Amino acid sequence: MCRFILLFSIVLFSFIPKHTYSQNIEVVIDSTMEVTIDKVFDIIGEQTNYLFVLPENLFKDFPKIKLNKGTIGVNELLNMNIPKEDFDVTIEGNNIFIDKKKNDDKPQERSLSGIVSDEEGRAMKDVSVFKNGETKGTATDLNGLYTVMVTHSDTVLVFSSLGFKTQEIPINNQSSINVSLKEEFEELEQVEIVVGHYYKRPQRENPGNVYKIDAKTIEKQPISNPLAAMNGYIPGVNIVQNTGLPGSGFKIEIRGKNFINADTEPLYILDGVPYNFESSSFPLVSSILPGENRQSLINPFDIESIEVLKDADATAIYGSRGANGVILITTKRGSPGKTQIKVNVTTGVASVPHFMDLLNTEQYLEMRMEAITNDGFTLGTALPDIKAAMPDLFEWDQNRYTDWQKVLIGGTAYRNTGQMSFSGGNEQTQFLFSGSYQNETTVFPGDSKYEKASIHSNVSHQSLNKRFQISILTNYVLDDNHLPLDEFAGEAYKLPPNAPALYNDRGDLNWDGWTPILVDNPLGLLEGEYRAKNKNLLLNTVVSYRPIPKFGV
Repeated sequence: MCRFILLFSIVLFSFIPKHTYSQNIEVVIDSTMEVTIDKVFDIIGEQTNYLFVLPENLFKDFPKIKLNKGTIGVNELLNMNIPKEDFDVTIEGNNIFIDKKKNDDKPQERSLSGIVSDEEGRAMKDVSVFKNGETKGTATDLNGLYTVMVTHSDTVLVFSSLGFKTQEIPINNQSSINVSLKEEFEELEQVEIVVGHYYKRPQRENPGNVYKIDAKTIEKQPISNPLAAMNGYIPGVNIVQNTGLPGSGFKIEIRGKNFINADTEPLYILDGVPYNFESSSFPLVSSILPGENRQSLINPFDIESIEVLKDADATAIYGSRGANGVILITTKRGSPGKTQIKVNVTTGVASVPHFMDLLNTEQYLEMRMEAITNDGFTLGTALPDIKAAMPDLFEWDQNRYTDWQKVLIGGTAYRNTGQMSFSGGNEQTQFLFSGSYQNETTVFPGDSKYEKASIHSNVSHQSLNKRFQISILTNYVLDDNHLPLDEFAGEAYKLPPNAPALYNDRGDLNWDGWTPILVDNPLGLLEGEYRAKNKNLLLNTVVSYRPIPKFGV
């Protein structure tokens, strides 16, 4: 009997494994280190008989783990480094199974339906129904019925139809949502007619016959004439400056030339009042500043906007006077609020950007010699009349060279402007006062310059009931143009390159060698003074009273 018990015990213990697999099994970390999770599995496998069963690349992008030196239990090591919310870890015998946790809490998709109707309860067809944030959806049928598939309770449904206000409704936990859409009314933009001035309407309704530029566009340009501000901004309007001299006039055509032998000057309306900008220059002035017009007597800094009316828009209001188009100039006015003081000072320079490639002395004399040869003469056989008519070949220095473009039009023109204004007021009274000064020189020799000073004021007042209104506009401009009797550009291109010097050794104008009948010293023009002064005062007072609303006198 004792032998049997002993034999049984030996057989029994021979089936017991060498290690007991319990949660108390520990592993030894030899040193502190950062390793991958796969290395952790290797450490556990080397010190125990545990085998890891898991999908390939399960921990491919898993971050590294820091292991501290010491002893730690296998179960604790796995729990510390494998998130329970993401992975399932199961120990069965000496096998450790690891896999991604299955998400059984995924919300289930369900259907939601309802009926869309108008305020009177009538079913609405083809109403768009879609989830907020998405572009695809569904539409209601003939009976106003719709059905959509939803997942989350915080989904918002959008109901949209042309002519009705769009509604957004959260579904919450509802299984059916009925919607009543309200009609959407938009007030039409009104067309206001101001008798004797012009009519206003939204820009999108303009058929291409009304264009406008505002004060910001005008103030950015270094100009002295308001017409120059429109150049390049308004299609169908051709604006050309008659000369490059400061203060010279502009020729303007709207929609081309409307008459064969008639003027193309448009009608000008300044703050609601027709204004005559035609030139009042004397013949001598017109030869120096051809086409001089008085638009330059308006300071561009005082202009709020410029509008151009063409074709039917012009003739519908102004009749035959607007056949060449209408230019509406509106000056600045005060606005309610704190008193504002604005100062604007600018300075600039200008020069001829490119000179023409003209003949030098050698090339020029060669051309003149060819002319004599073609007539059958030489320098020795030329007749006295020919010699008198050609001082460049027979009298002047044959080696002298002057680039007359650089001498006569190669200077630098300076332009300086300064403006100061202050404005303000309240709901009943508004005011604006401004003053400006402009000084502009030319690229010509001498002290030629153009000066302009202006004072502008505008005071408006209305009664508390807004029935009585008065507006007083004052604009005074002094225009002083001091220029030579003629411009030098023509002389710069025509003078022979070997013409005599302009000044003698004493610094006076040189007249030796010059022939007044043929070729005269161009700086002689500076000896004759031309000066044109214009003084322009514009007073405009508008008084209105409305005995009944929407009717004024």
